[in-house]
Amino acid sequence: LAHRDELEYEKEMKNTFISLLLSIQNRRRQFANERKRKALKIDSSQLPQYMTASIPYDETHQNMDNNTLQALIKCK
Repeated sequence: LAHRDELEYEKEMKNTFISLLLSIQNRRRQFANERKRKALKIDSSQLPQYMTASIPYDETHQNMDNNTLQALIKCK
């Protein structure tokens, strides 16, 4: 029963991470589309600032552990 709860928690964390990642991508895409539609010169100081980061990936470890996912979710 404890193992099943642990798997359920891990699944929930993965879904949360994917949802956050998709929402960020959608917001960036939406902003880019709005900028194209307006076709106006916008002052660069008015543009939203995005921090870019790379998610560490190791081919030997297929899945990220829960602590790594929690840290990435908190960074949102």
